[in-house]
Amino acid sequence: VYQRGRYGLIKRTKVSPVNPQSTEQQTQRGTFSGNSSAWRDLTEAQRNSWIAGAPDFRYSDIFGNAQVLSGNSLYVKLNTVLINLGQSALSTCPSAIAVDPVILTSLAGDASAHTLALAFTDTPIPAGFKLVVEATPQLSAGVNFFKNKYKILTRVDAAGTSPQALGTAYEAMFGTLTTGKKIAVRAYLASKTTGQVGIATAISTVVVA
Repeated sequence: VYQRGRYGLIKRTKVSPVNPQSTEQQTQRGTFSGNSSAWRDLTEAQRNSWIAGAPDFRYSDIFGNAQVLSGNSLYVKLNTVLINLGQSALSTCPSAIAVDPVILTSLAGDASAHTLALAFTDTPIPAGFKLVVEATPQLSAGVNFFKNKYKILTRVDAAGTSPQALGTAYEAMFGTLTTGKKIAVRAYLASKTTGQVGIATAISTVVVA
């Protein structure tokens, strides 16, 4: 398979991903399946609104080319985000809005204090959005590839400010912080009205004693 790398396209052997059958994974599959089924229950006018609105929600594929989803795929994509944010699904296509990226400015982990603090701009989180924070397990300090290791750690509601204390949530998910281990965090804004998400930015740190 081909994918985009730091210095251009790269070719690698296709590897089937691990299927852990976790509770989180099963929940996401259920949400995706439910939205796929709900598409069939929409009226023709509602389905047409998603088909007509799809060009306003263009995305870039792994090669950087602009692509347009089908109406069905857009419906499932946006409503899956909305449901994960605790919002109701939309029957008709919303108007696209601008979603700004979040810039992560620092990440600090302290094993003795059991703290993991994430700082970012702009702050506070704007009305109508949640900050979705993903994190990796604790890794060797020499690891620098994190793409397939992130899990959703928390979703911070509007008006949340920087820095965010993530230590309790992190240890509940991944275990006690360990000195010398590396943790990566990435975050992005998600709209509670449209289901759009912004560009994710990432940062990493090595846990101190």
